[in-house]
Amino acid sequence: MMRGLRAIPTSAIYNHCRPPSLNCSNTSFRCGLEKSKLGSRAYATAAPSRLYSRTRNILAVTLATLGLCLSYFYVTDTRASIHRWLAVPLIRVIWPDAEDAHEVGTHSLKALYRFGLYPRERGRMDRSGDLQTDVFGYTLDNPLGISSGLDKHADVPTPLLALGPAVVEIGGVTPHPQKGNPKPRVFRVESQQALINRYGLNSLGAEMVAARLQQRVREYAYENGYGIDEAAERFVLDGDAGVPPGSLVKGKLLAVQVAKQGTTPDGDIDAVREDYVFATKALARYADIIVVNVSCPNAPGYRELQKTKSLTNIMTGVVAVAKQTDRKVRPIVMVKVSPDQNTEEEVTSICAAVWATGVDG
Repeated sequence: MMRGLRAIPTSAIYNHCRPPSLNCSNTSFRCGLEKSKLGSRAYATAAPSRLYSRTRNILAVTLATLGLCLSYFYVTDTRASIHRWLAVPLIRVIWPDAEDAHEVGTHSLKALYRFGLYPRERGRMDRSGDLQTDVFGYTLDNPLGISSGLDKHADVPTPLLALGPAVVEIGGVTPHPQKGNPKPRVFRVESQQALINRYGLNSLGAEMVAARLQQRVREYAYENGYGIDEAAERFVLDGDAGVPPGSLVKGKLLAVQVAKQGTTPDGDIDAVREDYVFATKALARYADIIVVNVSCPNAPGYRELQKTKSLTNIMTGVVAVAKQTDRKVRPIVMVKVSPDQNTEEEVTSICAAVWATGVDG
């Protein structure tokens, strides 16, 4: 009677009758439990890993920031050897023409100053004041200066002062724009670590340079909370800001060199004088020192200007204009003469003109 019936294993019956939720082979109960256990172990393993990664990133950023800060202070220090042994040789290689290198250096210094990356004298090297020098009623930080020719157009007077010299001279500046001598006109003498300068007084003209100097004064007034209008400009130029009106830096002076126009006839002394007078009128307000150039070796006709009659005529006009400068303290007036004027007659002639006209030096 039982033939044809097949015996069913007990385990099969148990699994068949057990609720689906308890059948781990067909549901996610056991898998979920296992995943939960695996997740716990994975989290326990990943937590220290994430902490290590985060710590490493923070340390890397800190070290990078510290490195950038140290690099900034090193590169922007005038004493850093990178300027002498890397920057200058690199410029000479990339720009073989000395005039091109001069222009690149000027524009680079101007750009670096704009972003606060310019080289500067850090700290106070002369704490005892041994280098201080008294000149024309001013106490200068040191007896060092940068002569005209480096910053011909008032591109970087402030960055140059930041390098450390107590006097920076810009120019020479002619009454009107002129191109100077034909190129090439600047030559390197590498064996002597020197340059031959034959620029010939290339200039943007007195009015353009005066406008740049005026803008510099107004920016200084604005940055120090005095305003940016004409009243603020006058406040600074009258010395009420506590700094010299030209340099805008305590213990330092800004000199502006003026020269005659290249097209002015050498023999017309009255016309030559008017050139110097015109340039002085435009620039004296923004200078601590006006330097009258009557000895440019790169331009014709200057030697004759150093004779007593000619020099007296020129300097009389310049001194009179300087005394009328629209500010409380007039600029100092100096004359630049040729170093090869060394005979007794030549020296006496120059001294006579200087003494008669009231030139300061």
